[in-house]
Amino acid sequence: MGFLIFVNLIVKPFWIFGIEVNVQNILGAVEYGNYFALYNFVLLFGVFLDLGINYYNNREISRNPEKLSLHFSNIIQLKFFISIGYVLLVLAMAFIFQYSFQQIQLLMLLMLNQILLYYLLFFRSNLGALQQFRKDSLVSVLDKLMMIFLCALVIWGGIVHFNIWWFLIVQTIALTISVLVSFSLVYKETQFFTFKLDLPLLKKILLKSYPYALIVLLMSIYTRVDGVMLERMLSNGKQEAGIYAACYRLLDAISQLGLLSSVVLLPVFSKMIKNKQNVWRLAFGLGIGFFIFSTSLAIGAWVFRQPIMDLLYTESTSYYGQIFGLLMFSFIGISAMYVFSTLLTANNNLKLLNYIAVFGVLLNVGLNFFLISSHQALGATVATVFTQNLIAFIQFIFAFKIFRSIPK
Repeated sequence: MGFLIFVNLIVKPFWIFGIEVNVQNILGAVEYGNYFALYNFVLLFGVFLDLGINYYNNREISRNPEKLSLHFSNIIQLKFFISIGYVLLVLAMAFIFQYSFQQIQLLMLLMLNQILLYYLLFFRSNLGALQQFRKDSLVSVLDKLMMIFLCALVIWGGIVHFNIWWFLIVQTIALTISVLVSFSLVYKETQFFTFKLDLPLLKKILLKSYPYALIVLLMSIYTRVDGVMLERMLSNGKQEAGIYAACYRLLDAISQLGLLSSVVLLPVFSKMIKNKQNVWRLAFGLGIGFFIFSTSLAIGAWVFRQPIMDLLYTESTSYYGQIFGLLMFSFIGISAMYVFSTLLTANNNLKLLNYIAVFGVLLNVGLNFFLISSHQALGATVATVFTQNLIAFIQFIFAFKIFRSIPK
């Protein structure tokens, strides 16, 4: 896990601060805000590309590695048909939401990138389940390394006139290369690969994975709907979404630490639970560590909120600093959720997690609806901070009750 975090701490921050920040400064808050809202829109439906299969596969292969070959060949083909349905669903919703023709064109490329990304995540779920963390680490940053190289050529090389289209095309190329590399790494671990679909197996996988899909769908709504609602609800929605995106970027960057940990922790927790080991001691220790780190970081971000925003963005104002400083306090809840939601997932407490997530959706959408109209991006920030921390606290309480009651 240490190597995984180390590699990502080098590459991904450079992508975020060296490339993404420059992209937003070049495009401006309005154009980037439009991209951010559309990106969040495709993410809202991203669960339909996965249907919980990655989580289920990670948990199943970590416990039964001998199932890799059969699952691998069948799920790859299943995801192809799922991708077609995903494209049709997003386009239908885009027409309902009355997106313009130009926005739908951007959505098409964004959807392609999401399909590639979910294939990449599936391949990585197999590497993680096999506890080949070094390979997983390298694959997890390969797409960003390719994007950094290609974006540097496009932005500073003067090869073309840079715009949002080139930014998306670069991502497509990088993701395609990463998908091919990750496929080859997993393929080497398989004993066979067949194009004959095992329909009973696929039915079993879908039936067992749909609770994971519901969790991901609900969590996607209350973590990504804010950008979409800002752009749709306000007359200056693209501008407000762009400002929110600028502030959210740093939160998203630091949250990768928790996400990386959850990728590693799911198979570890699953194996410990199966072997009836004291998993609560590990989870609680990690929770305390994350709490100390995230609280310290949030306080530091609040103190230096304005200098940080002024350093990063040419359009920065005190409004940027206010949103960023407050938004970083949601990292406290996010970091805790990556530990305790992963623990509950490993223990197959999926119904409980879904109930909690439904509450999170209702709370977040309701808060956004009332706060965005009156306080714009600042209102979305308040909704995010309150929702993330409350959901994390609820997950911690249930995890404590469940695992403290299990005989050691």
